[in-house]
Amino acid sequence: MNTRNKGEYAKLKVMLRAAELGYVVSLPTTEVRYDVVLEKDGEFQRAQVKYADGQPGHATDSVRLALYRRGRLYDGDEIDVILVYLPRLDKICRFGPEVFHNKQILQIRYAPAKSGQRQGCLMAEAYFW
Repeated sequence: MNTRNKGEYAKLKVMLRAAELGYVVSLPTTEVRYDVVLEKDGEFQRAQVKYADGQPGHATDSVRLALYRRGRLYDGDEIDVILVYLPRLDKICRFGPEVFHNKQILQIRYAPAKSGQRQGCLMAEAYFW
């Protein structure tokens, strides 16, 4: 699967999960920084959708996710949530601006680090959506 197809696949997974959770999903008709708009109970969220399968060279049981597009970082003023599809787990993680705002990379772990490191590690299960 090429990068574009992975992105579309992730968007479809997000749309399915959103429907299961009772959200209405809207798609932008012009070029904007978010991929979908989620609405539930009158509250709207602009969501950027990512497909994450990039393995870092030095770590196991984790995935590295770049958080920039066209040379710009994502920030909480233009995106409310980043939804990350993890194909290895067939799950979606939800990250708010407190996690992604102006960060270049997220390191998402499937299992605790063998070294015991906790700082800078985002455990996937804590963010399942």
